[in-house]
Amino acid sequence: MNRPPYPRHTSQEIAPELSLAGYLPSVGQLRQATPPPPSAPVPPTAIAGALERLEELIDRENNALATHTALDFADLNRRKSQSLLEVTRLSRTLTPGTAAALGKQLGRLRDKLTDNHRVLGLHVNAVREIADLIVRSLTEAESDGTYGMARRGKPAR
Repeated sequence: MNRPPYPRHTSQEIAPELSLAGYLPSVGQLRQATPPPPSAPVPPTAIAGALERLEELIDRENNALATHTALDFADLNRRKSQSLLEVTRLSRTLTPGTAAALGKQLGRLRDKLTDNHRVLGLHVNAVREIADLIVRSLTEAESDGTYGMARRGKPAR
């Protein structure tokens, strides 16, 4: 029987991504791996800058909500999440002295976040009330009153 002119390969050689071994390192590679170095302390200016960027985003949202300005909330929410992630990662390297130095800035951010929470709560409640009004008016418009219950002092039609 003649051999084919092309060499035979296993599926792992042709498409390693189709096997689990294509994603996991070999045992030898695991033994050779060195642990990552401990993270070096980040300068206070980096953390202060990240907090400033987060403050600016919160201010922008608060101003837009207060002035009823159109705003891309999906983009703003994504940027706030990224900023929070940045602050979280940087805060892991804080030294006790750095944390104390940022106290004033963190207090200001906390106050802005409290105000943001209050304003967003007002807007959510307003949206809920409007949705309830719309649902009620649609229900009343579609109903002839035959099967509806009487509403506070109003008899059913």
